Amino acid sequence: MPTAPLAVSSGRFAVGGQTYSTSRVLVHPSYNNQSLANDLAIFELNQAVTGVTPSAIFRGTPQVGQSLTLVGFGAGGTG
Repeated sequence: MPTAPLAVSSGRFAVGGQTYSTSRVLVHPSYNNQSLANDLAIFELNQAVTGVTPSAIFRGTPQVGQSLTLVGFGAGGTG
């Protein structure tokens, strides 16, 4: 059973030594804070990031033995 959307409406990020604020936060419409299903949000920045080359998104199929890097940020808790 989905729960109410997160109350997060803003954030600040440091990229390449520059700090950016968010202008909008889009939380997955089926986010569930009990099961953490669809635990995904997009933070739209208030201005374009300059001087940094974005990393490409891997669109292949990972193979056993390949290195994997996961990046994320979550809230702390007692779980």
